[in-house]
Amino acid sequence: MAEQQPPTTETAAAATTESGEQDKVSPGVRAARLQAIYAQALGGTLKKLSWANFAGCYPTVARRAEGVLRRVQEQMASQLQMRCENEFAKILENRQVVGKLNELEALVSDAQGAREEAQAAGATEPPTPPHTRPPRSILAAHLHPSLARHRAQLHAQLQATQSQNRLLEGQVREQRAEVEALLARLEDAAADVRAANEALAAAVGALVEETRLDAEHV
Repeated sequence: MAEQQPPTTETAAAATTESGEQDKVSPGVRAARLQAIYAQALGGTLKKLSWANFAGCYPTVARRAEGVLRRVQEQMASQLQMRCENEFAKILENRQVVGKLNELEALVSDAQGAREEAQAAGATEPPTPPHTRPPRSILAAHLHPSLARHRAQLHAQLQATQSQNRLLEGQVREQRAEVEALLARLEDAAADVRAANEALAAAVGALVEETRLDAEHV
């Protein structure tokens, strides 16, 4: 299969205008990378919601009602994944992220083509000798593209992780409140059983005493 060439600026703009919807724009290299990073970050967060970690938060319920707790864990993981994916898709659509990244690729491709044409025509200006620039400027020039790319990736991952953590924290608090309510009901039931046992013990004691007195009279 031939490698797909990045669209030009005019092609990307026309595609965005004609479609009018972000989901109809095919993602380029940068957009696909952004989606892959988000999927990787989401997958890492969902792995933290494993059965082992979840059961460790509720050891008593895990021992007494493992099946119920497993279903709760599976539902939480499924709902978290679905909500995060839907929210990310809405952000991409509202911000027109894919179309804008495709336009950026088109600009880079156009600039590269213009530079090659200028070099072929012999109209390029001679580059500035590196020894005339200060060391800090040279170091910044080398590090800036890589650092900017990594900073953008880390920032996107941080925002996604913070959003997922807030959602997960709320769900865990709700589940913990439900577990505490369940334990409270179990304690109430145990108290009722103990009270019934005490009442039954008193009744049995009175019956034994009555039986003993009847036997003495006989």
